[in-house]
Amino acid sequence: MFLKIWNPFLLISFTMWIKPGQAEEWWKTASIYQIYPYSLFDSDSDGFGDFRGIRSPGLGHIGSLGGVDAVWLTPIFQSPMKDFGYDVSDYLELNPIFGDWDDFQALLDEAKYQGLKVILDFVPNHTSDQHPWFLKSVAGDLQFSAHLTCDMTSLVTGEAPYTDYYVWADASGWDGDTPLPPNNWLSKVRTSAWEWSREREQFYYHQYQAAQPDLNYRNRQEADFLKDWHLSGQYIHISVWLLRR
Repeated sequence: MFLKIWNPFLLISFTMWIKPGQAEEWWKTASIYQIYPYSLFDSDSDGFGDFRGIRSPGLGHIGSLGGVDAVWLTPIFQSPMKDFGYDVSDYLELNPIFGDWDDFQALLDEAKYQGLKVILDFVPNHTSDQHPWFLKSVAGDLQFSAHLTCDMTSLVTGEAPYTDYYVWADASGWDGDTPLPPNNWLSKVRTSAWEWSREREQFYYHQYQAAQPDLNYRNRQEADFLKDWHLSGQYIHISVWLLRR
């Protein structure tokens, strides 16, 4: 069976297999339209797309296409927008460039009226380097520092709060005054996956940009928070947020 994902520039179809007799979830056969809120419809002429523009005329346009079951919003949470919102600085607040909670609720109400489900893009791999967790981790009590060894196989514990919310490692050596990264790992953008923090005097790991430090899921408190907490009474799933009305 096919799951179709629509966006204004690209139609993607891929096959999903299920076992005979296995119950089919709605998303396994759904046509899903991807929305990048920053650029879809601008309701107030400030140069940025927003919730009001998505609600109208956006949802009306999408409904007119026929056969669309759900809309997928790329990240809408507070962010410096260094990577199109995938650098979240607060999981509990909306990005004000898109509107406020009333605007978002109105969008959900209109989607429900049109029979469209709404999927939110949740980013659990990393945060912005402006997230309070990272700022606290950088400034953590280094006397009780918790960090990964360079071979990434063990965790030294005894941490202060937030100290090991991210993946930290010592320099492997020095080239004069320049610290050398723990290993030769590369990020997705083909630069070193390690960035030096002058304040903490350690490297932190990032799979993407240096402004997107990776979270450390060996920290159970952090992992449980991201797995279990909920937004406005709606359950959050680890890969996406599905708002059930």
